[in-house]
Amino acid sequence: MSEILSLGLAMALAGSAPSGKPYPPLADIYPQAIANHGDTSRLQRACQRARNGEKIVVGVIGGSITAGAKTSKSDYSWGRQFAAWWEKNFPQSEVVFVNAGIGATGTALAIHRAQRDLLSQRPDVVGVEFSVNDTANADAIETMEGLLRQILSQEQQPAVVMLHTMNSNGGNAQQFHLDVAKHYQVPAISYRDALWPLIAADKLEWSDLSPDTVHPNDIGHTYCAALVNQFLADCLAETPAAPPVAISTATLPAPLVGTAFDSGEVIDPGSLDIISNKGFTLGAADRRWGQPWITTTPGASISFTMDGSTIAMLFWRIKGPMGKARISIDGEPVTVVDAWFAQTWGGYTPYQLICKNKPGRHVVTIDVLTEKHPDSDGHAFELRAVLRAGVK
Repeated sequence: MSEILSLGLAMALAGSAPSGKPYPPLADIYPQAIANHGDTSRLQRACQRARNGEKIVVGVIGGSITAGAKTSKSDYSWGRQFAAWWEKNFPQSEVVFVNAGIGATGTALAIHRAQRDLLSQRPDVVGVEFSVNDTANADAIETMEGLLRQILSQEQQPAVVMLHTMNSNGGNAQQFHLDVAKHYQVPAISYRDALWPLIAADKLEWSDLSPDTVHPNDIGHTYCAALVNQFLADCLAETPAAPPVAISTATLPAPLVGTAFDSGEVIDPGSLDIISNKGFTLGAADRRWGQPWITTTPGASISFTMDGSTIAMLFWRIKGPMGKARISIDGEPVTVVDAWFAQTWGGYTPYQLICKNKPGRHVVTIDVLTEKHPDSDGHAFELRAVLRAGVK
């Protein structure tokens, strides 16, 4: 088994918190961490299978926190420690870990990449963490619902546990995600509810748990894992030896919002049906998204056709010589996107919705504008991926 931190070991290695304030024992904060107990029949069935020596695939999907940002070792990420619980408790079972975390991404992108990055591995247990990546509004309900419906409807009936992290203001999209968790009876564990009251009461400092405004440090990641794993331990303690637990949530309820995101896919730009192109060229293939269409020329334009009801795109955004582009569908402008931004931590691929619930064949056009951000010294634009949902 890889080197994994327990909460006690993490505290011992860290010594006293940087602020000098004591780290709270797990027993003191665990009760308030249970944001939604939900139905545990899927978890109990996974525990039975692991106890019988069957192979268990443990997956996590989320943003940069799930990807392991700011941990000193990847083994210390909450997801890896989540998988380690299964390794420790079921040494007779082969445990396979799948980490589908990608930084600066939310459920709007996850619904398109879930099949490729996670579900194709047939996970038995999935941890979902997007609370600081999704915007705290009703949009987070629909996209989280799409992600959960995709996971829960898999043939192997995987168990899901939701993890709610937080930013340095205690903010997240938890209240909206919880609407979905409760509707689908998915257990939800809140790192925010466990630890933010102590920070608000000046009994712990944010800097004791994080080196920046979002990402937990090794201790923070270990608290995340310890809270989730305690829930697993409680579930295991209630799991009967036999007969096999019946999955009481095998049939999904009627959707809260809709079924637009019950399926999704990521499309390599290099495979698009291009119908016109002025000034764009194909770039080198990216390991994650494929071949981008790129340009540095104001006035460049590219159009492609696509069948689908919901279409979106990813473009590259970074502090560099980047321009603006107008996105249109079927000749109607949708929005203008700016590929330049002020942050210096690197670049990312923002999600841009183009059309939703409009079945048929569409023409999507990207026009690079002569207008640009005043602090940018160029007009570069890169189409990194096209996303489609609602096509079975």
